[in-house]
Amino acid sequence: MEAAKYVEQARAIFEAAGGPYNLTRAIQYGGSVAFSSGTYQDAVRSFEQALSVAQTPANRQLEDTQVLDLGGARLDLRQRR
Repeated sequence: MEAAKYVEQARAIFEAAGGPYNLTRAIQYGGSVAFSSGTYQDAVRSFEQALSVAQTPANRQLEDTQVLDLGGARLDLRQRR
């Protein structure tokens, strides 16, 4: 899928630059692409990773969004905690 290719390119750029906010967003977009494609387990993994990056002290402003995305993906997997 072309969208996934672009997301991975953006992710590589942000990882190299060391910007946690934009890296979180790139990982989140990867999860959104996976979710839209119906690969919910991949979406959950991406949202979990985005949440982990968002929980760093310099990047807490995206934490709530990551929790919501992760919850939605888990709901679709019927993996409610």
